[in-house]
Amino acid sequence: MNTHDNVSATKQKQRAAYEQLMWSALPVMKARGMRKKQNYDSSLPAGSASVIIVCQGDLILAVSRRDDHSDLGLPGGKIEAGETPLTAACREAVEETGATLCNPFLIGIADVGAIKVFIYRAEIFGDVQEHVNSEGALVKWVLPEVICNGSFGKFNTEFIMPAIAR
Repeated sequence: MNTHDNVSATKQKQRAAYEQLMWSALPVMKARGMRKKQNYDSSLPAGSASVIIVCQGDLILAVSRRDDHSDLGLPGGKIEAGETPLTAACREAVEETGATLCNPFLIGIADVGAIKVFIYRAEIFGDVQEHVNSEGALVKWVLPEVICNGSFGKFNTEFIMPAIAR
């Protein structure tokens, strides 16, 4: 094993330990289908996803649909094979916004039909200005209420708004 492999293995162990710590520190979120770790089944159903809430003052970082810049939501997407929910959320945030995240932590798990959605919150390192990303989506800071009008408005109203309010 070379030095790079040792560093990679160490980072994976640190990430796993961090996630375990975050799981044990979850607040009780029984309302609206959110659950604590002791009720969590580690097998992820197909289509499971992660989203991340990045706050800056009263604003949150939002990303639009490529074909409709007025349809805004949170950075997030499906968990790929071999990924943890945390790494998926961070990957999606970087891919969709270019943001460098720090201190991500799990704030809840929403059961949406047969799908689990892992909801994280994070801080941002540096600054992200409004821009159109490489996929053609608009990235901008908005008031939280704005994401309640988009394609995932019902989900955002039911699950994300209460999480932001805490």
